[in-house]
Amino acid sequence: MPNMLQLKTKKALRNSYNFFHPFSGKYEVDFKRFSASLDILSRHLSFEGKKYLDIGSGIGLMAAALKNLGAEATGVDNFIFPSEKDNYYTVSDFGKLQSIWENNGLKIVKGDMVNDPLPFYDETFDAVLCEATIEHLPESPKELFNEVHRVLKRGGLFLVSTPNLANLLRRL
Repeated sequence: MPNMLQLKTKKALRNSYNFFHPFSGKYEVDFKRFSASLDILSRHLSFEGKKYLDIGSGIGLMAAALKNLGAEATGVDNFIFPSEKDNYYTVSDFGKLQSIWENNGLKIVKGDMVNDPLPFYDETFDAVLCEATIEHLPESPKELFNEVHRVLKRGGLFLVSTPNLANLLRRL
């Protein structure tokens, strides 16, 4: 049976999905994994007043959920931006998505974790998330891990998750 904090994190995530509708539909398959990550984070670090970075943030679902929980959250991604024309993750109505970010005080920035340093100062974040992103790296994650170490505050938390590609829903 879920405890009160688990219910709170799940509700914050569901609210995040709702306010990103219709963009969030294709991420529904990730809800359970995102929820589990929020539960893990809640056991190790508070949300209120903490700074979180979501690497590979996509449209900003986790950043919005973290904000709903009282954190200051920033997302960084490359593939949702219109300049990535050959990528199917690119959002066609980017202006509408950008309006959602602006109207809700979300900060999602363009950044290429493969080719560039993360666009943040050293020791900026209390926690860094890397949700369903690491499997897209063409080579070793060493450089990404070095960058995370650089932007993470001393004693901070780094959470990496990757989807189970054998999952039936993923295959469909």
